[in-house]
Amino acid sequence: MNKLLLVSAFLLSAPVSFLAQETVEHGAVVQLAFPKDGETVYMPHPHFRWDRSPEAKLEDAHQIEIATDSTFKSVEVDDSLEVVSRFVSVKPLPCGNYFWRVRKVGGRQWSEAFSFKLGESKVFPVKKGATSEAIAAIIKEAAKNTPAKVVFAKGDYRIR
Repeated sequence: MNKLLLVSAFLLSAPVSFLAQETVEHGAVVQLAFPKDGETVYMPHPHFRWDRSPEAKLEDAHQIEIATDSTFKSVEVDDSLEVVSRFVSVKPLPCGNYFWRVRKVGGRQWSEAFSFKLGESKVFPVKKGATSEAIAAIIKEAAKNTPAKVVFAKGDYRIR
């Protein structure tokens, strides 16, 4: 084989394998799935989901940040999860605009940041002791006026 061809083959292959190793070592960026960028959700404990990188190992942990600003200086939630690629905030979030991002724990690169709005649902209260007929009527009314939240007062209810 020609020496020039051999040297060219080495120079072309060496950086490519180094870059692939760098990506695997520092964790490829995850893809955010839900809530979608710009979406409005109506729950005080929003659900978050992302797609793990194909290079991710089962034991890889991910860090999620949820902030009220796009620069992530006002972080409301900062948590880490192992194995799973879903998160539900234990802390209820007030209505407003938020940004979220995810990265592999120990990784340098965050995912793209998505924004979402936590909207306010119309509340349909169910009074203590309401009958099954009254509850059904309230649920039907709530269904006509979505987004809606049916809130039961503490107490006992007769279901017939």
